Amino acid sequence: MSKFTLEQQRVIDTKSGNLVVTASAGSGKTSVMTERFLRLVTSERIPVRRILCVTFTKLAAEELKTRLKSSLTEAAMKCEDGIEREFLFRQLDDLPQAYICTVDSFCNTLVRRYFYVAGVDPQFGVIDEKVADSLMADALDETFETLYEAEDENLKRALKAFCEQRSDKALKKLVLDVYRFLSSEADVDGYEKTALSLYEQENIKIAINGLIDGFLEKVKGLKPQITNLIGATEGLKKLEESRALLEFAAEVIGCLEADRSLENFSVIANADWSKPRITTKDEVEKQLSEQVKAVLDQLKTAIGKYKPVLLNPDGVRLGEGAGEILKSLLYVVNAFGDRYAADKERMSLLDFADLERYALNILTSDEARAEISGSFDCVFVDEYQDTSGV
Repeated sequence: MSKFTLEQQRVIDTKSGNLVVTASAGSGKTSVMTERFLRLVTSERIPVRRILCVTFTKLAAEELKTRLKSSLTEAAMKCEDGIEREFLFRQLDDLPQAYICTVDSFCNTLVRRYFYVAGVDPQFGVIDEKVADSLMADALDETFETLYEAEDENLKRALKAFCEQRSDKALKKLVLDVYRFLSSEADVDGYEKTALSLYEQENIKIAINGLIDGFLEKVKGLKPQITNLIGATEGLKKLEESRALLEFAAEVIGCLEADRSLENFSVIANADWSKPRITTKDEVEKQLSEQVKAVLDQLKTAIGKYKPVLLNPDGVRLGEGAGEILKSLLYVVNAFGDRYAADKERMSLLDFADLERYALNILTSDEARAEISGSFDCVFVDEYQDTSGV
């Protein structure tokens, strides 16, 4: 009886095409990957050195190698065919040099082999996070000192927006956070341009339309209630004002649906939606009056959520102002990034983010792409969901 479930067996048996496996922790993903790897070697006779398997941690890579060593040894000992047994033992010999490693280790291998494509010193050193943090702190202080001396307007604007009292700690932390985030993006320039474009006037108007859509979605459920109450209050003299208010609500909501403009929204937002007071002993009229109040209260709640944003007279100007602040922040972030990069280059050092980015450049270069892709028949990526945009 197979130790794998039907779904796991399907993954193991699939021989071609791209395959993504999603499952919860402890569900056997590593066992399935090990078995799939083993099948490729034993059934498809693919050498272990032609299979690339990148993991998220060194521990995961070592665990996978240990499992494969055990499985290949067992398969070799059971094999009765001499040629096949020799092939399996050869794979066992090659297993320590197989490309079963972390993403950082694989990137390091690529950059060292193709240093001339990456344009880096072939004798570069790799720094860990602790050393990188120390170098970043120094580069950040130097960047701020330079910008302070130059009385840089971008720094002034960023300080005003993100710092309180007379400390720049909050801005420095933000610069580091943004730099680290951008380092995980494959196209940093493209990401920055897209982010800044969101604050252009035309895109602000698109955002306003989106907010109006959100308001209409909130009040969509009220429309049938309003229609029913208009019908139910017809002919009831003491509820004439309530009925008129409901008819007005139906009309202005309809106008906003037809034309999603700030003018039409302002008509709704600035109207008085207080329920008219009535004095009655009739139970039906009392119940209807309470239902009218409930509908109008929900309408007022929806208005209260969107009015402060949509009817802010300086909304577009504030949006454009936020764009200027973001532009200044990115200027400071890039100034820091340039200083940090220059410091590393002077010392022939690369951090893990550099390794990933240079590896990406190598993998997409005409000089190396064909040679690298021709070196592997299969690629495994463990913990794929934790990989960055790079």
